[in-house]
Amino acid sequence: MEKKVFEEFHNFLRSKGFKLTGERKIILEQIFATHDHINAEDLFIELKKKRANVSRATVYRTLNLLVNSGLVQKIS
Repeated sequence: MEKKVFEEFHNFLRSKGFKLTGERKIILEQIFATHDHINAEDLFIELKKKRANVSRATVYRTLNLLVNSGLVQKIS
């Protein structure tokens, strides 16, 4: 993952009063390691396969933050 993406997300989170937690880092890394469209459920399953300690709610909240930051797009 590009350092620029990581820094952009970190700056966005700080501007909104949020922290870049370990869980958010893992989700960000997984999204940018996957070069195809991925939905929240598939992302959650992939993270569980990697034994990441991330809740489904954290995945959904982080995806919303990523959409709001402009780093990812939501496809209906």
